Amino acid sequence: MKAKPSSVIYKSLLVVFILGTLFAFFLWSSSLHEVVEEGGAYGFTIGTSKAEVLTHLHDKSEKGIEIINLVYSDKSSRSASLSSPSEYFNDSNKWIIMFDSAYFFDSVTLEFCEDNLCKLFRKRQYFETP
Repeated sequence: MKAKPSSVIYKSLLVVFILGTLFAFFLWSSSLHEVVEEGGAYGFTIGTSKAEVLTHLHDKSEKGIEIINLVYSDKSSRSASLSSPSEYFNDSNKWIIMFDSAYFFDSVTLEFCEDNLCKLFRKRQYFETP
């Protein structure tokens, strides 16, 4: 007895729908978007000075920091590494630290208010979004 063509199509569509739903759930469950404005996270403490944060980054360089994007008050930016001059860091109030990762776009954004860390934003996901 042969299966009806419509039942084969129905089963195929059901399998595609289930796999798509599982993939979407996996992407959602593995992504991370967290904002910290009190206390600390990821080895950083709110209220810490830029110099202390930079020292902490130098001490923890084994974390696989790929690049640091420095955003200035005029919205211009500059890419830097931990070996860049400290003036680059002192003049910027937003540091976007990109971590080396084989699977994720993984970053921590540090925002400074009056030269002290006032906000952390952690973002990890498979696809880069605007």
